[in-house]
Amino acid sequence: ITKAVLKMDKLIALNATISEAFLELGVPSSLIAEVPNGVDINRFRKPSDVQYTRREWNVPSDKTLLLTVGRFHEKKGYKLIPRIARALRSQGAQIHWIVVGTDTQLIDEMIKQEEVVELVKTYSAIGFSDVTPAKSVFEVPNETLVRLYQAADIFVFPTLLEGFPRVLIEAMSAGLPVVTTDAPGCRELMVHKQNGMVGPAGEVEPMVSNIAELLRDVGLRNLIVGNGLSLAQEYDWQHILDKYESVYSSLIDTK
Repeated sequence: ITKAVLKMDKLIALNATISEAFLELGVPSSLIAEVPNGVDINRFRKPSDVQYTRREWNVPSDKTLLLTVGRFHEKKGYKLIPRIARALRSQGAQIHWIVVGTDTQLIDEMIKQEEVVELVKTYSAIGFSDVTPAKSVFEVPNETLVRLYQAADIFVFPTLLEGFPRVLIEAMSAGLPVVTTDAPGCRELMVHKQNGMVGPAGEVEPMVSNIAELLRDVGLRNLIVGNGLSLAQEYDWQHILDKYESVYSSLIDTK
């Protein structure tokens, strides 16, 4: 990796954490450009039939829908989810938690052990099956997943380590309040009680407390949603494309 990166004319870092990693490898700061991932904000703001989507996913009408999106990996902190769900239930929270992503079924046994089978449901990654042949490009994420974001009430992401957590921008674009951790990758984006609820990575109780506070405090929830929507605008693809164009132009100008 070190040999490869030192041969590059320019390196794209998704955030400050990745910039620091490049610097540790000996890359001069002048060769590093920070350009984050982008999101098509407009897709998440289009109206959708939320009640239809909730019925489609078998979400009880009287439950708060928590959503987690992303593949299973040890660094994602998904093993905490069954314990978080059990603690929320013990506090009287009426929740239904959907976890979507590749290999998320690997936490099913823990879900059984914590006796929260009726609360937490895992689903495989949503692919491109509903993309029509007439379309010339894939849309990421899939329209089904976009509608699921829109139907949820709170986005929960108990990660331990990220590069750039695009799912947080997707959630904010859909108007969801976010509960996450101070893990690398997240801490560059999130400010506690401003655009999300943030707790120490790897700990159950702070996640439980932050979710419970959002369930109780409508004013806080609205504040976080509004600030999240404003932040998400900065990551719209048009802004990100402008950053890439600037990087490419600088390389052309040096030739």
